[in-house]
Amino acid sequence: MSIAVTCGECGTEFIVPSKYAGKNFKCRQCGAPLRAGVSVSVSRQWVESDDRSLQQTRSGFTLLFWGSIAALLGLFFVMMSPFIMRLLPMMAGLTATVSILALGMSMTLIGLMRCLAVPASSGARGLIVTAVLCNFFGLLQTLADIFAPGSISQFLGLLLVLCGPVGIVSLILFMNRLSNFIERPDLASRARVLIWAGVAFVGFAVFMIFMMTIAPPLRRMVAVIVPIIWASGLLVFVMFVSLTRSMGNALRT
Repeated sequence: MSIAVTCGECGTEFIVPSKYAGKNFKCRQCGAPLRAGVSVSVSRQWVESDDRSLQQTRSGFTLLFWGSIAALLGLFFVMMSPFIMRLLPMMAGLTATVSILALGMSMTLIGLMRCLAVPASSGARGLIVTAVLCNFFGLLQTLADIFAPGSISQFLGLLLVLCGPVGIVSLILFMNRLSNFIERPDLASRARVLIWAGVAFVGFAVFMIFMMTIAPPLRRMVAVIVPIIWASGLLVFVMFVSLTRSMGNALRT
């Protein structure tokens, strides 16, 4: 007795012996994971296949997680540079700060590039391509500011600065789309909450900075307002890092 199996990716039909019912194999035409005699969605087949595409995407989220933490640590060192320079020689402190920041941004970029391995059927590949390009140009801008200040025109610098938020939004939308693809509505919901939290944080920060500019009395509250802004940003960052960790874990089940 035989079982008819149709590939959900390329539409190729196969006839396999009944003894293979419930077992996994790959399409000879396109390599997509299949399961004989069991109706399984393309997304579930992908998650359960543990093929190269899944492994690359999973490792991409791992690099995103650790790269984001390293980048935050580097930014923290930049903020604390006056104090670090008192503890370490200037060159040593600058080298450590730049190295950690560059390491974090490089790991993040590599992680994004690994996530390009997601299936085309997920509908998320365009978003991750945008995130990769924006992150790459953002890295170039950061390196230029550190090693060649003033080498970038003001207009080009503004465009490169805009790459940052565009890349972050594209990455979050990518995680939202991929969450829906792998049938994890809980992660998709967290991605949507993260987007709104980011919008609220940016709006709050811009509003407070604007108010301090036009209302001199508020300038005396800078010691209170700035920590609130930074605490809000840290909360959004923790939500982002937690989501990348959860996405990686979701691809392990």
